[in-house]
Amino acid sequence: MKLLGFALWQPHLDLSKLLLGLLELAALDETKNTEIALIAKNSLSLIASFCPKAVIIALSKEVIRYNSSLQTTQIPLVSPLIASKTDVLRIIEQLIENHYVDVVELVIPVCDVLIHCLDLQLLKHQNFHDLFPPISKLYMIAFCPATKKLAIGGNNGAIVIHELKNMKSQTIQAHNNLISSIAFSSDGKFLAVYASKDAKITIWQTHQSFLGMGQSQMKLIKSMAAPIEISETVHARLVWIGAKMLKLLLSNGTESIIQI
Repeated sequence: MKLLGFALWQPHLDLSKLLLGLLELAALDETKNTEIALIAKNSLSLIASFCPKAVIIALSKEVIRYNSSLQTTQIPLVSPLIASKTDVLRIIEQLIENHYVDVVELVIPVCDVLIHCLDLQLLKHQNFHDLFPPISKLYMIAFCPATKKLAIGGNNGAIVIHELKNMKSQTIQAHNNLISSIAFSSDGKFLAVYASKDAKITIWQTHQSFLGMGQSQMKLIKSMAAPIEISETVHARLVWIGAKMLKLLLSNGTESIIQI
């Protein structure tokens, strides 16, 4: 695919339909359609490199469209993204590697695509990061093996918490700016959140509903000032070192101890 031609026609194209068509071709039996499949894979990579944000948004919209269609029909439907998940995951890995800043900005829809495509049954014995290792570079994503919760910090200070056992989710407004790092305590009772631009760390506690039924709620229990991370491409990291103690590790090597 010539990127010059794509750039010219992109405003007139339905990117979602184009991506789905290329994903279908890329998933063809390579032993019989080697050339077609390879051309489609290469085209997907080029498009993702040319307009990474548009590709992320298009894929996430397809997840929304598919989930909506499930609620309006009783006919079993096959998700086109799941049918082509090898190439979808390859594209996301490429974006994390080459367009890190764009992925961070759209990390919530990126995770929507991952949750849709990955086999969550494997979480009985594996960590979410084991299912897709490239997200280990994204410190604004945290998974708790004990509770099977996935937390994603967005660029607007919001956090989306997915309870992967029952596929429920909730959103809390934790900060005013981009979430730099989040981390669950080992038992999942606490969630630490750091936003560099806010120069602040907040600690949230999980409150289970009555008799453990329904969705758990997050309650803010502590807010404190924190140093600013200077680097825009290397994010700080929160690491729990005890039941009620954690470290903030900055890219320049400095560490801060936080105690609840």
